[in-house]
Amino acid sequence: RLNEYKWSEFDEQFKIQVRSIHLIMSNLIKNNILSENSKLFIVSSSATKGIPPKGISNYILAKHLLEKYFQIFKKELLIKGVQVFILKPKAFKSPLYSLMPKYFNNKDFAKSELEIKKIVNSIKNKLL
Repeated sequence: RLNEYKWSEFDEQFKIQVRSIHLIMSNLIKNNILSENSKLFIVSSSATKGIPPKGISNYILAKHLLEKYFQIFKKELLIKGVQVFILKPKAFKSPLYSLMPKYFNNKDFAKSELEIKKIVNSIKNKLL
């Protein structure tokens, strides 16, 4: 299916995901919103784990690009004394899940939204 995609389908995902994050991150730096000793939490995607499902290659490639973007951003901010934490929680079943293709493997999903909240609270408690 990869060869059946038009470039515009990749470009659309790159604009939605990567361009929007780039604009946000650029403004954080340009406007000096992040100062030394700041902590920035980024919620990334588990879509880059394992073998990608069929039919959403443009989405998966954009997620991989975004993941690398976050890693570069993290390195650049470290020099300024800003700590960046990239969280990659498992997906959880929500109303959005019903729109996802049926071939997603249920074992990749967190048991509940409560499990995600516990993980976030655990990290938050360790840092505060």
